Amino acid sequence: MLSEKIVAERKRLGLSQEKIAEKLYVSRQSVSKWESGKALPEITKIIDLAEIFGVTTDYLLNEDDTPTESGATDFNSESAAADEHQRPLTDDEVSRFLLHKNSEAKKFAVGVFLCIFSPVILFALLGLWNLNMVTKTVAVVMGVSVMVVGIAIGVILLIAKTMGVNSREFHYIGDGNICTKGEVRYKICEMKTKSEVKMSKRIAIAAAFFIVALIPLICVFVIRQEFYLWMNFGMTFVLSLVAPGVAMIVDSVIYNDGLNVLLMTKEEKIQDRKIKNKVYNAAPLYWIAVASVYLLVSFFIGYFWALTWVIWPFAGALYPGFRRIEITYWKRKLSL
Repeated sequence: MLSEKIVAERKRLGLSQEKIAEKLYVSRQSVSKWESGKALPEITKIIDLAEIFGVTTDYLLNEDDTPTESGATDFNSESAAADEHQRPLTDDEVSRFLLHKNSEAKKFAVGVFLCIFSPVILFALLGLWNLNMVTKTVAVVMGVSVMVVGIAIGVILLIAKTMGVNSREFHYIGDGNICTKGEVRYKICEMKTKSEVKMSKRIAIAAAFFIVALIPLICVFVIRQEFYLWMNFGMTFVLSLVAPGVAMIVDSVIYNDGLNVLLMTKEEKIQDRKIKNKVYNAAPLYWIAVASVYLLVSFFIGYFWALTWVIWPFAGALYPGFRRIEITYWKRKLSL
């Protein structure tokens, strides 16, 4: 039986259930259920198990108790047959792709950080102007100059990532004829596990930043004394916390997505491409909605443009969440 063979081969190699789970990117409970016969692994996991144990899928699935080395016989399953037409990525290719993805994630995170953080100098100088420590001209000229330059650099970095600049070298990674196998795949699974732990920690830190950032704004609206002075310093504090928080999340999400691409099957890559086409088509609608809200709010509170522009960096911070919700929707819509 399959369950007995999984137990026997795992023990033969001296591997624990936890180690098998890490290599297959599943929970230890899943491996335990396979070994007890309470559940059956998916065909893709059976293929991966065969590679781990160095046997064929025929041996695992059939009643034959004689192990056959991987590659000695042909796979009979459709998944295995399709897998034969896929070229496995080398360890060097994976390393170069992940280095590129890490660099790409860092640049995009810096772009997001600059777009959100750039107005901080303007708000700080306006606060000093309220205290009569600098002139209004100095505050506006210096603050706006720094803000425009920072946002311009940030937008360039964001556009470069969106347009796929410097990513053409690795365009083939998303091709359905490319896959990861054996030890290379196991290393990726281990990296993904560590990456998700790191991402969870960053999300927790960012959430703490966001909560603390709300405190000065709440105080400003409650106290209502020296409103403009404390609003300026309050926004300085808010953006100083929101910017690094969002950047940390963006950095982790992009790198983690790169690891996901490497672990996708041919069918998953095709499905992922369909979803991305739908998501990219809806992106303009999101920004049109943001622009509409920005104009309505600005007119409603009396043309207070100096405050309402904050909607834009917050919209940028919320965009990844919007994309996640949209991807989930299209997955269900397309019955993936």
